[in-house]
Amino acid sequence: GIGTREGPMPGSGGTESPAVPTVNPNDTHSRGFNVFRRILSKIEDPAQLHFMFRGFARLFNNIPQNDASYAPFSSSRVLVEQELLVLLWKCLEEVPRFMPYILRHCDVTELLVPLCYFMLGGRKDPSRVGLMYLCTFTLLKLSGERNFGVALNKPYTMQLPVDIPTFAGNHADLLIVTLHKLVVN
Repeated sequence: GIGTREGPMPGSGGTESPAVPTVNPNDTHSRGFNVFRRILSKIEDPAQLHFMFRGFARLFNNIPQNDASYAPFSSSRVLVEQELLVLLWKCLEEVPRFMPYILRHCDVTELLVPLCYFMLGGRKDPSRVGLMYLCTFTLLKLSGERNFGVALNKPYTMQLPVDIPTFAGNHADLLIVTLHKLVVN
């Protein structure tokens, strides 16, 4: 069940403090047990990790592809980019093998392009500042790994439907142009 840890609280000068509740990880019936985090932490199968990555890549790329389409009703836009970013962040944090798997076995640039698109699209809209922060934190998390930097060397051939100049280069150039636009604006 829920146990307690006794001890002084920081900054209280060693006086009596209320008990801080803790949860035993094996007690699934106690208050405070998070089934979602427990299930995420147990995902280890490469097929499941690949399925998760393909789902994120497909849903994230739906938005720039839909915005670049000129044919009306050619595809329907998924309007859950902020929720998807939160879920991706939690998967990167809670699934220990997810980030190493996508950086070694998947094309991580499939996530980079829509993240840059969201950042460029949200730079002029104050209501999308949270979306830009989520993109920034996700890119910071990924950029801590060597394989992410190596993946940025892949040639960039797409054209995003945003106001960046057309260029020939790699995904690192796209990231630099995106960050430059954010700082300038």
